Amino acid sequence: AGRAIAMGYQPFEKLGRIELFFDDFDVTYPSVNLGYEKSLFLELGGFDPIFVTAEDIDLNIRAVIHGARIDYCPDCIIYHRARSTVVGFVEQAFWNGFGRKQLTLKHVNVWSHFKASEIFKPEIINFWYIIRGVSALFGYATCKLFGEEFLKNNMSS
Repeated sequence: AGRAIAMGYQPFEKLGRIELFFDDFDVTYPSVNLGYEKSLFLELGGFDPIFVTAEDIDLNIRAVIHGARIDYCPDCIIYHRARSTVVGFVEQAFWNGFGRKQLTLKHVNVWSHFKASEIFKPEIINFWYIIRGVSALFGYATCKLFGEEFLKNNMSS
């Protein structure tokens, strides 16, 4: 896994990812800068198409459960565009929240491994962090209220 550096509207690009660690591996590295051996990718079943977002986190969790390691390469860098509008930023956060709820449905036992102290870091909390969190919470709740039964019945193992 490598670094993904956001470019664009500075308040959004400075937020970074909300990292989740499972068995000491950061499973939130985005698939835009992540490599899998083809045999492992196929053995894991690839990306689960039911995911709206967070399909790469799902794949990473399954890989770690399978015994794979996620190694970080700081010299492997990609640049991507951060959302450039408030609406785009809020929409992205909403769908990220929706995807996180999908993860809790598929990986019920895994969530006990995560620590809130590793997710919510006081030194990075600012106005846009809160807006992102509230938007994500709405996405999470939307999945919980309206999509949970469909997702439970259609997610692959």
